[in-house]
Amino acid sequence: MRERAVSLPALTEIAHRAVARAFEARALPKGGDGVPAFPFAVGATAGNGYDAVFLARQVGEGGLIAAFDVQEAALAATRDRLAAEGLLGRVRLVRSGHEHMERELARLFPALELRGKVTAIMFNLGFLPGSDKAVTTAAPTTVAALDAASRLLACGGVLSAHVYTGHRGGMEEDRAVLAWSAALSPEEWRVLSLSQPNKARNLERLILAERLFPKGKGGAGRP
Repeated sequence: MRERAVSLPALTEIAHRAVARAFEARALPKGGDGVPAFPFAVGATAGNGYDAVFLARQVGEGGLIAAFDVQEAALAATRDRLAAEGLLGRVRLVRSGHEHMERELARLFPALELRGKVTAIMFNLGFLPGSDKAVTTAAPTTVAALDAASRLLACGGVLSAHVYTGHRGGMEEDRAVLAWSAALSPEEWRVLSLSQPNKARNLERLILAERLFPKGKGGAGRP
């Protein structure tokens, strides 16, 4: 008997839908004063490259993304996946911790002022799938990276943070990310937290944060 399909979407699918909607709206300003006339996105954890491929498709032929990771194995896997899809030219791979994204973006794109101009920033927090869990994301650097991401994100842009807790320090990181999101001003951010409360082990959580337009601008400032 064929297994019945699950009706509710996976957390990854929900994140992708939210990010895709941000690109459809394309809140990014176009040209002038160092503002990029093309969509820009950040993959804060390259991992095995799935989000990088997704983001590269979202930005289109004229856009760019930067994908960060501290592990060469992750960047190599991401490079191979992008190349196989014909998308490598849209992506800059950066071997650096995501907490340094502002510094690294300024180094890579000195002619661009990206603060407040990035359409989407995606985090997958935990460890590289298929690895021995020796290298993981951690609460202090993750919160620093989220702070940096919040400064880079455009109005109408979306930040997603998919937290996996099946590693040492995972629950601490989950609590830190949840606390960070709860502290965002409701006047400036719309925030959602999604999880599976009946999952006994290895809880996953998805945080989605949309930077709101100031009231009276861009048709946003939603309640």
